[in-house]
Amino acid sequence: MSCIESIQEIQHLLGREFPEGSMEEWVPSSYRNNHAIDIGNRYFTRMQDIGHQTPISFNASIDPYRKLTDAMGNEFVHLEENEVKYLHLIRGADERDR
Repeated sequence: MSCIESIQEIQHLLGREFPEGSMEEWVPSSYRNNHAIDIGNRYFTRMQDIGHQTPISFNASIDPYRKLTDAMGNEFVHLEENEVKYLHLIRGADERDR
């Protein structure tokens, strides 16, 4: 099974967990008449694409050992729009979600 077929199979399996029509179908990209997979991340922006935005530091709870900071090198930056927030659901004694 190819990577493309594996991704399509994963989407099919996950799709069963959501109401029909609520999940956008994944379609592979194309490169030189071959199927391709576009990948990216939410942590970095290429330096040449920042416009007038000011780079910010990673929160210490996200990058305690500076691995992400080191991975940026001179080509990438971390911007406010790249900040990924992690939320935690708290269920109260009254069974209501907070």
